[in-house]
Amino acid sequence: MSELDKKVLEAIERRRLAPRPPIFFLAKRSVFWVLAAVSLAVGAIAVAVIIYGVTDQFATGGRGFEEMPLDDIFEYLPLAWFAIAALFLASAVFGLKHTRRGYRYPTAVVFGAAMVASVVLGGLLYAANIGWHVHEFLESISPAYERLTESADDEWDQPDEGRLAGRVVGYDGKSTVTLQDFDGVTWTVSVEGATLNLDEPLGSDEDVAILGERTGPTTFKAHSIGEWD
Repeated sequence: MSELDKKVLEAIERRRLAPRPPIFFLAKRSVFWVLAAVSLAVGAIAVAVIIYGVTDQFATGGRGFEEMPLDDIFEYLPLAWFAIAALFLASAVFGLKHTRRGYRYPTAVVFGAAMVASVVLGGLLYAANIGWHVHEFLESISPAYERLTESADDEWDQPDEGRLAGRVVGYDGKSTVTLQDFDGVTWTVSVEGATLNLDEPLGSDEDVAILGERTGPTTFKAHSIGEWD
């Protein structure tokens, strides 16, 4: 036995080293795969909520991006979910890079693949209404979450900015609508000369979104009335 062999054996004995079972390495690799999968799933849910938040704001009542100032657009984007998506995307990249063969691929390639996977899966979850369900669930259990996000109700509950929405509870058939907004306040709305963008005739017990101007504490002049989706 050579001197080197003796030193190696002495080091093994001194450090009490022992071969690790194959299950140890399998479990270690599995941890990174699980981390990557869970991170991609949470990232996809975040993407679904982002898509829901954006479409909810700009599909309800008919006010699109081209009609909104830049500061309004950023105000109503669900920025909290962008942060969540970015965090879990980074976590997915970390997990994939530490899998058995993940280290071989450039970080940019892994990041791009993870981003595409999150967006595609997020789109599918949005189509299945998962984004809406997650948003509604978190709003129902967390006041802090509700403060971090804006809903379409908030977007249209701004009479001083010319936006009002709620349920029609009365209509004289000619020029005046009685509207109860989403905070329970009753408004008298003049609809004479207003453009109607409704699938059904204006009547009672339907939700509408109104663009116009405030004329008093609880009075409003409508310029156009659209569907509340």
